[in-house]
Amino acid sequence: MNVPDPDRVAPSTDVDCVIDLIDTDRGVVVDVSGEIDEASRDQLAGELSAAIDANESVMVDLTKVSFMDSWGLSAVLSAHSEATRRGVSFEVSGASRQVAHLFVITGVAVDFGWPTFGADK
Repeated sequence: MNVPDPDRVAPSTDVDCVIDLIDTDRGVVVDVSGEIDEASRDQLAGELSAAIDANESVMVDLTKVSFMDSWGLSAVLSAHSEATRRGVSFEVSGASRQVAHLFVITGVAVDFGWPTFGADK
């Protein structure tokens, strides 16, 4: 008899985070939707790094992000540091209410002026 191991966690088949790169005349928009947490942090970090490698301006749109924790915040702040070091313009151009609240309580909203336009209602 094949009994599943109760300590083994099956990988999730749900798509928790979707990231689209949209080329514009001002640079690239990194359009993120879903949840950004420990499970999706590396995906976001990789896409942001690729966008920084290939563009002079990166705008991150988080208006469709339903959840972001400190892992996601870390990915965004690390990408900002990388962009600054390389002379690439980097901004968070929009954020959901939840993300905007995270930016406020962590001081990111004041320190970086993110998002550059209002959070959704």
